[in-house]
Amino acid sequence: MEERKLNAMSDETLRSFADREGVDDFEDMSRDELTEALMDTASGTGRGGGANARFNTTLTGESETDARSELPGTVDLPEVYNETAIHILLRDPDWAYVFWSISAQDRARMEEKGGELLLRAYRTDEEGEAFFDIHVTFDDKDWSLNLPRGANTFRVMLLFSDGESLELLAESGTVSTTVSYWETHLDELRNDEGLFALTFSPVLMKGRIAVDNMDMREMVKKLTGGDV
Repeated sequence: MEERKLNAMSDETLRSFADREGVDDFEDMSRDELTEALMDTASGTGRGGGANARFNTTLTGESETDARSELPGTVDLPEVYNETAIHILLRDPDWAYVFWSISAQDRARMEEKGGELLLRAYRTDEEGEAFFDIHVTFDDKDWSLNLPRGANTFRVMLLFSDGESLELLAESGTVSTTVSYWETHLDELRNDEGLFALTFSPVLMKGRIAVDNMDMREMVKKLTGGDV
């Protein structure tokens, strides 16, 4: 596994690691020689507990103990940006991840004025638009949003309330969810045992324990008349 990580690195990155690890004559080594030398170096004990931690990259890393900031041309990203913005990402049909940042100027102004922050989540479907509010603090930076089921479009606003009025600080883009194909084609599953097995077998773990999947739970309830 460690060799696979090394093979995924560029020649420049390999030489940077070799230089840092004190490999002699690394400048004159071929790629294969660099990989072998680094594997030999990592086989002993050292900072980070061996090759798994020593040769992590931003793509293959499995530990927080890596050397991203020491790689050529890389810099550490800031924890927050000095801008007021909000974003929403769809994790799965039931959950969305919302994250935001507030500029230092906006935060100072609101803290001096006094008030609270709100997330206003809008849901749009064929029946129209509705919203619900979530109270958050100035120290919060993200939120996992549980989504109502169905074919919906969602967006989120970051609002400031001073007790008398609401100020729009930022608004996200939109994400959309859909209804599972099989939820509207249950007769196909009910009448075809092979298709039923093919559809449900991927969500069975070892020991035939069903994965906690809401789509599958709902379909099984409908197929069995709720007798589950």
